[in-house]
Amino acid sequence: MNDATTRQELNRLISILGRVFGCVAISSCLAVAQSNLPSPQPDNSHWLDRLLKIPIPKFPTFVPFQTSATTNCSVAPLSPVWDPRAAVFEAGAGTMAMVDTTGLTEATAGALARLEELVIKMGGRLELKSAYRPLAYQEHLQEVWDKMRVLRRNRQPGCQAIRADVTAEFSRHRLLVSQRPVTDSDHTRGVGIDAALILPAGARLKRRRISLDRLARSVGFKRPDIRHDPVHFRLLATGPIASTAATHSTP
Repeated sequence: MNDATTRQELNRLISILGRVFGCVAISSCLAVAQSNLPSPQPDNSHWLDRLLKIPIPKFPTFVPFQTSATTNCSVAPLSPVWDPRAAVFEAGAGTMAMVDTTGLTEATAGALARLEELVIKMGGRLELKSAYRPLAYQEHLQEVWDKMRVLRRNRQPGCQAIRADVTAEFSRHRLLVSQRPVTDSDHTRGVGIDAALILPAGARLKRRRISLDRLARSVGFKRPDIRHDPVHFRLLATGPIASTAATHSTP
């Protein structure tokens, strides 16, 4: 065998081996590709849907307590007025809406009517400031007066808002610094009134000069504390109703 023949046979062998290795490589690639294909997954959408539909419980949000300025005050704010009738008085404080004559006793209402008639006849003037007061309203006035006394000289930063509220209430109700409203009042029992009464100079009744207190007594009233509460009139001790009033000397 010559050299040319030998070279041809060698080239043929190389070609055959190349084809064999090519087939092997392609087969290997196909096998690897098939092994990497994702396997079919079971359909779990039904239980996922049920899971997503389960309601999520709502938990309350925690809000930290915030201390207001008023909590730093040693004096508590004024209590709210819950009594319906007292609330009417509170809403109308400083106006004629708080003058209630329907709660006066029959004897007191009669004495007031006679007093008004005589004052007008003599050319004077009577301005009724207060008559019957509910007990709950009287207690509110007490609280305003008591807190005002404590807060008048209080300069604590945390008390300024409460002090302003109490001061406004004190002025709105026209309370007197020297006169604390009492619980057992002539007003709550319906036997007392507050009235600004003005008589003309030289006023006369039946041709005789008469003073304000003499005129009040002529109809059944008296002023128990002229110095501290000059506008307060109480029914005189005549009859069962007035006898009850006479046992209480505080307007």
